[in-house]
Amino acid sequence: MIGVQLTKQELLLQYEQYIPWLEGLSNLEEQAFRTPVGPGKWSCAEIIGHLLYWDRVLLHDVFPNVREGAAIECPEFSDFEMVNGVAAQYAREEASLHTLIAESIEIRSKIIAYLQDRSDEECQQTFYMNTSEQTLLLLMEDFISHDRHHRQQVESHLDKLLSA
Repeated sequence: MIGVQLTKQELLLQYEQYIPWLEGLSNLEEQAFRTPVGPGKWSCAEIIGHLLYWDRVLLHDVFPNVREGAAIECPEFSDFEMVNGVAAQYAREEASLHTLIAESIEIRSKIIAYLQDRSDEECQQTFYMNTSEQTLLLLMEDFISHDRHHRQQVESHLDKLLSA
């Protein structure tokens, strides 16, 4: 078994904190939501779309296959640029601010429910994701770090807009 830093409860708490943060973005002006966070960077909308799409990958492609010793082939992890491109395009061209936030909250709530329904033992079962040894807790820690990185981008961008 692989060592884990966060407990299931700590992980759930971190995942749950994303929802009120998203709700806070619903008051943004559409223009601020669609302005790139920096030169050559995504907009807040594209970042939220990116996180939404990766949550969908977890819920629909990874979680149904997680079990002790499973070998999960997830092409999205190998071709992440394709997923990122589709997510950014969806956020840029198809979804409104409120749609992105509502879909993100819905899918994140399903992820939280999935994790709450897993026992501590299930969360620590070893499986292989494209040959990389994982547990649910380790995988979700990676996604928490991923969320944190993108949340900081959005928050920094919005701070700059407010101080301008």
